[in-house]
Parts: sequence; structure tokens; C-alpha cells
Amino acid sequence: MLKTSGTTGLPKRIALNRNMFEGWVARWSWFCNYEPQSVCWINAPFSVGGMYATATACIRAGGAVVLNDAISFRDAWQRYRVTHATLLPIELTSILQMKGGTAIQAPKMMLTVFGGAVPAAHFDWALDTIAHDVVDMYGTNEVGFIGIRRRDMVDVGLLILPGVELDICDEFGNRLDQGIEGHVRIKTAHMAHNYVDTQSPQSENFKDGWFWPGDLGQITEQGLLKLVGRQDDLLNMGGVKVNPASMEAEYKKLPYLSDVAMVMKTSGATRDLIAIAIVPNEDKAVEKMQAHVAATLKGFSAFVVVQAVNVIPRTATGKVERLKLRQMLD
Repeated sequence: MLKTSGTTGLPKRIALNRNMFEGWVARWSWFCNYEPQSVCWINAPFSVGGMYATATACIRAGGAVVLNDAISFRDAWQRYRVTHATLLPIELTSILQMKGGTAIQAPKMMLTVFGGAVPAAHFDWALDTIAHDVVDMYGTNEVGFIGIRRRDMVDVGLLILPGVELDICDEFGNRLDQGIEGHVRIKTAHMAHNYVDTQSPQSENFKDGWFWPGDLGQITEQGLLKLVGRQDDLLNMGGVKVNPASMEAEYKKLPYLSDVAMVMKTSGATRDLIAIAIVPNEDKAVEKMQAHVAATLKGFSAFVVVQAVNVIPRTATGKVERLKLRQMLD
């Protein structure tokens, strides 16, 4: 039994049968090429489907899994000679911020990251210091992993994995041509078909055998998936999903702002930077806001940019028109 991260709304429970879970394990075994000498480090609970599956794949290959909140990544790498690590983007950011100090004499590892796009600078740092291979993975608990990208694909898109059917459609389910932005829908042989807490087998996310994750994207001429945003207001901050409304309400209390709103902003092939659009009411408001973000969001600040605008587009009822704002900032 797994619980979603809340990307499609409130967290929901998913029941995976043995066949579905075996498909996930097989995917990890193929992708990571685990062997008896492998040591996999993970720092998330087994309720996260990807973590549970990769740990199972490593153990079945005869390898070992290091799962210990009491030991840092740096210490685990040095003490246990970790060969594989699976992280959220925010965890990679934290590791990057700890760089420096005594160099570690340990072989480089294979690093997989999922939950949000990895910035190019993080790719470069990881490849220079801790990893011989860094893979940014896109997927969901509902269908498993969907696509991957490496450093040379940051500004291009995601390579869709074998066995994954993926379409870009309009809101009615009509398939769209290459290069046209629309709703992402996905089908795999190892997907769930409903949520445990949902009475009806159909929902806004499961339709006619497809899963609709709420992502917006397009298929490039090279056949890659380019994500461009989400159909809802949830923001992806380094793999952590946050609702902007509560944060905006707090930011509006700052004396140097007259209005503020948050949206996902294009960063290469993804929208995994969060833009805080501000309407300043005094000089150096942008610098003050940047300092506030750095002080309050700390590890998350690497995924946030601050931009000044003349006005925040809103509806007649005062709701932020996030699509219009995103277009203004792009």
C-alpha cells in the first residue's frame, strides 16, 4: 500500500498487487544493473514506491541497502562505499551545500534523482565530485517511472522509457501533434487503475485506462517529453509539493511588497524553478525578498527566483491568473 505525494491533490492510497510491484523492481534492476557488490543508499521511507522498489532490486541482486537517518550521506559514502544512491532534488541540494572539507577517498557512484527536475549546476557538481552517472527520473506512484534525462538533455527533454505509452492530449482526450502543449496522459503494464479511497473506478486522474498526472507538456521533434507546467496550482519545490496560497499570504505581510504571487517558471526543459513575482513598493525590494527567501526557505532557495512585475494578473474575484503570470515571466 502506497500513498501519493499529493501532486494530484490530497494524498491518496494506492494498492499495488504483486505483478505491478514486480514490474517496478524489474525496471530498477535493469536500469541500475545491481550486483552482489552493490550498496544502495536511500533516505526516504519505504512508503515511497520508488525507494521500496529500488531497495528490493538491490537486495535481490545480493547487494546491501543503507537506510539510516542517523548517518549523513557523506559518512555513508565513505564508510560503506556506496555504489548507488537515490535522492529527492532537495536532498541533492543539501549535499551540495555541504561540499568542501576533507576530500572523500571513495569510488564515484550512480546517482538517481526523482521528485523534481535537477538543475544543470547540480548535475555538473555531482558529476565532478560524487557520481560517474547522474539520472533525473520522472514518474509517479500511480504508474512507475516514465522518463529520464542526463546532463546533456537538461535543455532538451526527457527520454520516454520502453514500455511506457504517453500522449499529449487536449482536455477531452484528443491526441495533439508534436510541438503542441497539452495534458500528459500515461499508460503502463504495471500501473494502478484507481485509488483505494475512491468509490468509483474512474476519477479525474484515471480515465479509460490512462493516468492523467496533471502535468502539461509537449512531444518534441526528437520524440522527447518536454514538461511545461501543471494544470493545478501546486508548486514543486525540489520534490516537495507546496500550495502557494499560504506562502503568498505570509509574503503579503512584508512591508516592501504591495502584491505577490508564485508560479512554476521555465528552466531549460522543465518548470521546476519557482518564480516569486513581486510588486515592489520601495527600492531594493527584490534584494530584500531574495534575502528573505534565503533566510526562510534555506535548502529550498536553490529552486526559487524573485522577479519584479508591475502588476499581478488576477480575476475579478482576486484569484491569481497563474497561466498569464507564467507567460509574463517567461
